[in-house]
Amino acid sequence: MSFEVGDRVRVVQQPKTLIDRPAPVLYKYIGRPGEVTERVSDWIYAVKFDDMEDDLLLADTDLEPAGNGDAEREDTDKMEDQNNDVIEHPSHYTQGIECMDYIESHKLNYARGNIIKYVTRAGLKDASKEVEDLEKARWYLDREIERVKAVKEGICK
Repeated sequence: MSFEVGDRVRVVQQPKTLIDRPAPVLYKYIGRPGEVTERVSDWIYAVKFDDMEDDLLLADTDLEPAGNGDAEREDTDKMEDQNNDVIEHPSHYTQGIECMDYIESHKLNYARGNIIKYVTRAGLKDASKEVEDLEKARWYLDREIERVKAVKEGICK
């Protein structure tokens, strides 16, 4: 599909062809409207979102035309509701990039995933447990360091 500068577009899927930053950054932009600011190539577009300082470079396959008016606001409201869903997308794990998306995209093991999880949510899930979350992350990190050392020394697999 082809777009022109000024067209309103919406991210339709988790971009697989994001040009200028890690794709998981865009999870929160799926379904949200933006504006084409430049046609960079036959299939790459610079898109501006209201809450981002810089344009994002996206492939045409990750975009669709966005509607206007009430329907667009309703879609944005639905996306915000999904991002605040305590089961599927808890707010303490969706600060810019969803924690689980990062963990899965890097194929992290259980310990490394928990390190990311606890550091990410420290002070957000429960402000009174910020230090506790960081201590949990350190516990998993210490355990992972010991595991890696043991593997390197041939003690275990």
